[in-house]
Amino acid sequence: MLRRLNDKVRDFIKQELTQVPPSHCDLKVGDGVTFTNENGVKFDDCVVIGFSDQHGYGRTVHILSAEHDDAYWFPNKPEELKKNGKRTLFDNHLGFTNGERYVV
Repeated sequence: MLRRLNDKVRDFIKQELTQVPPSHCDLKVGDGVTFTNENGVKFDDCVVIGFSDQHGYGRTVHILSAEHDDAYWFPNKPEELKKNGKRTLFDNHLGFTNGERYVV
């Protein structure tokens, strides 16, 4: 299934984020990750969409999930994210393991 990213998300990625990770971070744009929040709840099948340094507190990694695509603007700490071994594409598409593809 092909689904278009809404303009807000696409513009945010293009205008606000960089593809260059901070020096302390081993993640790359397109890496599949599992996010674990401060309460221990895990969100699988997320993808790294970019990096920023605007929020401080070590929050530099932006992620997007096919199921939860409304918090793309809020960065996460690298230590909250664990690579899940799934590599997604990030050139013209964001791919998710559930078969959906987002057109950037």
